[in-house]
Amino acid sequence: MRFIVPLAVSLLSFTPLSWALQYHGADFSSLVNVENSGVVYKDSSSPSGSKFETILHNHGVNLARIRVWTSTNNADYSLNYGLALAKRAAAAGMQIYVDLHYSDTWADPGHQAIPSSWPTDLNSLNTQIYTYTLNLVKAFSAQGTPIQFIEIGNEINNGILWPTGEISVNGYSPLSQLLHSAASAVRTGSPSTKIMIHLANGWDSSSVSSFYSQIFRPGQLSVSDIDVMGFSFYPFYGTGATLSALQSSLQNIINKYGKDVMVVETDWPAVCSGVTLSNTAVPVSPAGQSTWVADIRNVLSALPGGHGLGIVYWEPGWIGNAGLGSSCADNLLVDSSGNTRSSISMFSSSISRNIGFSALPLLSAPAQGDVNITHLRRSARRASNQLSGTQRHSNAHSGTEPPISGDHNIKWWQLFGSRGVVYLPVSAQDLTETHLSGWPALFLSTKMPSSLLQILDDNHGEFKYGGAGQWTLSTLVQWYQGTSNYPAFASSTAFGTFSLSFEGTSIAFIGNTPTNAFSQVATVSIDGGTPYNITYSTTPPPAYVQWYQSPTLSEGTHTIVVDHLDGTAVDYALIQVGQNTPLSGKTLVIDNDDPTIQFSGKWQRNTDEFDAGSLPDGFPLHNSTHRSSNPGDTFAFGFAGTSVQIYGILNWDNLGTLSATYTLDGNTFNQNYAVTTASPEHISQDKEAINFLYFSQDNLSAGEHNLVVTITQCQNSQYILDYVTYTPSFSSLANMPNIAPVSPVPPSSSSPSSPSSSQNPSSPSGGSGSNSPSSAGPSNSSQIPGSPSGAASSGTPSGSSNTGQGNSPSDNNSGAQGSLQNSNTGSVRTTSSNAPIGAIVGGVVGGLIFLVLLALLFFLIWKRRSRRSSKTMLANEAPASVSEGKYHAIEVEAHLTLDPGAVPQMGQLSPSDGAVSPFQDPVGTNPFAFNSGSIADLKRQRADSSSNVIPLGVSSASAQRSTSPETANATSSASMDLEYMQDEGGPPAYDDLAHRRNTLRNTLRSR
Repeated sequence: MRFIVPLAVSLLSFTPLSWALQYHGADFSSLVNVENSGVVYKDSSSPSGSKFETILHNHGVNLARIRVWTSTNNADYSLNYGLALAKRAAAAGMQIYVDLHYSDTWADPGHQAIPSSWPTDLNSLNTQIYTYTLNLVKAFSAQGTPIQFIEIGNEINNGILWPTGEISVNGYSPLSQLLHSAASAVRTGSPSTKIMIHLANGWDSSSVSSFYSQIFRPGQLSVSDIDVMGFSFYPFYGTGATLSALQSSLQNIINKYGKDVMVVETDWPAVCSGVTLSNTAVPVSPAGQSTWVADIRNVLSALPGGHGLGIVYWEPGWIGNAGLGSSCADNLLVDSSGNTRSSISMFSSSISRNIGFSALPLLSAPAQGDVNITHLRRSARRASNQLSGTQRHSNAHSGTEPPISGDHNIKWWQLFGSRGVVYLPVSAQDLTETHLSGWPALFLSTKMPSSLLQILDDNHGEFKYGGAGQWTLSTLVQWYQGTSNYPAFASSTAFGTFSLSFEGTSIAFIGNTPTNAFSQVATVSIDGGTPYNITYSTTPPPAYVQWYQSPTLSEGTHTIVVDHLDGTAVDYALIQVGQNTPLSGKTLVIDNDDPTIQFSGKWQRNTDEFDAGSLPDGFPLHNSTHRSSNPGDTFAFGFAGTSVQIYGILNWDNLGTLSATYTLDGNTFNQNYAVTTASPEHISQDKEAINFLYFSQDNLSAGEHNLVVTITQCQNSQYILDYVTYTPSFSSLANMPNIAPVSPVPPSSSSPSSPSSSQNPSSPSGGSGSNSPSSAGPSNSSQIPGSPSGAASSGTPSGSSNTGQGNSPSDNNSGAQGSLQNSNTGSVRTTSSNAPIGAIVGGVVGGLIFLVLLALLFFLIWKRRSRRSSKTMLANEAPASVSEGKYHAIEVEAHLTLDPGAVPQMGQLSPSDGAVSPFQDPVGTNPFAFNSGSIADLKRQRADSSSNVIPLGVSSASAQRSTSPETANATSSASMDLEYMQDEGGPPAYDDLAHRRNTLRNTLRSR
């Protein structure tokens, strides 16, 4: 609930906190060769020896960087060598990052030789690099070690494949073509892999900016071809490699291109003399190694937009080459005998710097602010004690929940009173909630997305088609909203063109690319600028894909003109809206991977190319779907809008049935889908149809709505979710409301109901049904478009009347592709019966008496418990109001970057200059420490704290005169009990009885 609290706030300044990033990597490519020399790695937990990858993972490394040369010698980092090492790394729990050298030996700023067996002319090299890269990514995927990141060339500041792709010899154009060919191969062979360009000297902003300003070229490498910009950052090769220079360089490149960045190579010496390092403040020692990495982590954590992804330590265990190419004697994280140094734990500790608070002058008058209280679950026994939840959702339904990670802002108010310290979560305007498991009165806040995607159909009036090529409207089953426009496959002198005006910050187009028989190049002009070429990256064409993505534009209205189109199908556009882009009347699209969609059951995320049979194959929106064939599985989505649609894939090759219920704001609709031998799409062997409309509901009341989808029957079929669309009821992203979490567990007590206007005020009668043209008119078993006798798709809200007259069945405002209508003709009415009124009245009266007695009993028990002096901050209820003049208050805010799987630990709560941190390590030395160990031994802790703050609703002058013990002075103390219990065989959990006994309402109530 939201309420206003009079608040005297102590403003705080603090040093930003830096936590370990999402990816903590190590390049240990030399491992097998080192092991073959007889080295055994040892750690304190394995004094007799252990696998080095296991030791690294146990100390926080979650990403294995593996270099691959084109050499066929297995001992020299060949493909087979890399595949074997990837299996070991994956078995240890790491993700895979491949560093392609495109050479038979080392490739770096001083060496980039063409492999001996490769051609040397540009055209042949483009083919060779494409084929080689495609086969490589497929090989890693085929053995069950898919690549998370791949860099298409190692430290390519002066190009690759010299001299053909050497910048200093032939300029940027050949290199741009070669990189585009390599990136296209990755997109084709492993669409989910993140593509990286890797440059040396990431601190050198001038050279980095110069490279990227010239490498992206029309018709060659585009900004959308890559996902990550990787950089080396070593302290050995120049005094300019400072942290401030690195931060400035990375921030500039992020501001220009909006890409994620990583430091993918770095080291620091444990032993070094006679060498001038770039940071003389960091000691040459194992402790200095940890400090150096922590400082880089701080830089990455502070980058705008959360674009700092991770850091990779280069060759931490290469015994026999301890200098690692530098002038220092030893940069390893192990000694010459293979024993780990203390720096091996540089990624284990989530914290790199203690946070320091300093209180500023207090406000002399009480301030007011909105407090967003989080309602937390009653049940405390959970199968996971990890940080839980994702952006704007709590996953309260799930026994095991994915941990959150990344950058977060955390903010809370501390109220000090006679019953202890109470932590109230605060939601700032630009923040959204994420629950923190194990902290009932606290939540994490993640920044709202800076933008959303608008989906615009090709038949929208904003599309203006022209040119010499004649445009044709296609109505194949695969198209979004049933249509696609494309210019007839014309001659080279009769190309099609279209223009589109839009409001936002970028635009992309989705549809079919043309076959090889037609032009593979189009031209694009934005806002009247010089046209530039684009090439379709699909191999082989045609394919259903996103075939264009614009660069990032300023927020506002733009016009794009696409010309030289020859058989390129335009299905829809995706527009990235800005903070103030008007959204009235527009349709937003939410991908299945978006955290606002929550799943329960056996759903599997799938990134395979869909098989469209006789139609072009391709990829769903953002290259992923969620699939399930298990009845009872659910997913849920909350939105603020006036309509909602669910799209996915239907496999016409599978003769079977699929049924699902759609519970929208408590009203349940049944939908049935079937594929038969009579379905034309089955006969045509269309197989998997993209953009299949599973469900549609229009004419909802403006405001927040909850939709829960449950698979009820599935025989030889699958429910394949791709994306959800809705018409927003908010006018812009700037005033988008925070949507309450939606549990994907279906209501246990509600039965399917009719969506008639009398039962569903949010769905007035008279609304349209399916967007499909075939949805009009009554039908007992309406057919999916294109299948008049085939795949039945009936939408039957249970409980609707079989008789009556009036509006057509489309008034139920529900539809799926094909006509998801009420299966009964006539108006929808509720059924009636002659019920015994007297019995009903008697039952109601008896029930009321029982409730009154129960409430009285509860009141007496509560009154007795309220006199007890137990003090706690553990609670799952929020008060409707807070009494003024009873509690001291302080506002605390900090920036956190969280590890996946981090577990909160709680120990002594010690004040620091007026602020008390609810995050503390068990020994009370590290404010805001998250550790990965157990907290089973923390059965009960007691903490005293004091705060130099003024009470709520009391001025600083009157506070000194108050006789109330809670407000007598600015240094009154408070204490609390922390109660834990250990579930047998599982992680610690809170005692649910303690929660009910010590609620926040009781805590805030005066004696």
